[in-house]
Amino acid sequence: MLVFRVSRFRQLTWVLLLPILMAFGPAQSQEGCSQTLTVALPDIPPYSIHVNDTDFNGQDVQLLKKVSEVSGCKLIFKPIPWKRGLKLLQRDKIDVIIMASWRKKRTEFGQYTRPYRWETQLISARKNFPAIDRLTSMASLVDESFLIGSVRGTYHGEEFKEIFEQGPGQKFVREITDYNQAVTLIRNHRIDGIVSDTGVLRYFSENADFDDYVFLKFPVFRNKVHFLLSKSVKKSTLTALNRAIEQIMTTEDYSNIYGPENLINLTDETVIN
Repeated sequence: MLVFRVSRFRQLTWVLLLPILMAFGPAQSQEGCSQTLTVALPDIPPYSIHVNDTDFNGQDVQLLKKVSEVSGCKLIFKPIPWKRGLKLLQRDKIDVIIMASWRKKRTEFGQYTRPYRWETQLISARKNFPAIDRLTSMASLVDESFLIGSVRGTYHGEEFKEIFEQGPGQKFVREITDYNQAVTLIRNHRIDGIVSDTGVLRYFSENADFDDYVFLKFPVFRNKVHFLLSKSVKKSTLTALNRAIEQIMTTEDYSNIYGPENLINLTDETVIN
């Protein structure tokens, strides 16, 4: 009789525990990426390069391919300009955009991965600028009447904004359409330098066989870069992507993809969506 009661107790215990174990145990162990994600890729070398409409390369693209391998996510790449990609993501017409700075307003319609690299902006100056030794700060550029190129619509940080977009440096800014134009203007002495992401300018200047410039040593803007996902992407997929990024960051593959100024530490905090 006692044996029967013990056996019956065990059966009842398993009946009660089984739904709990199924809800929490297996679901967590099997958590991963079950979605196919469409990624908007702008043509911004060296991070994203359009070889053709179906073939893409670049440093961020290399990282995304590694993330796909590690996480199990299937990624479909589409050639879409960055601003258009952001608008499509707001309408849930695209799943992922790359090179996204954290903005609180964007968390209303999107969710960020952990940061995957630094964006480092500096000001370059042509080597034969007469007062190059006196260019030690952004304010000094104004003092020396330094003509600076800025790609239309690019954010360069608050100090640059205060001096060159709202302050006394406005008359020295020349708005340009792209970095090919920037290299041409510097080469022809139409501008004295450009404010830019270091990797982007290096890429375009090397392709144009132009090295007649130096990066000025004072900082302009440094910013963590994330992948931004639409709200329709599952939380489990976001978790899988973050885990994959963190795993890749501990390998040589990560340091082989990016230059030293782009590498970010695992200890850098993850944003809260």
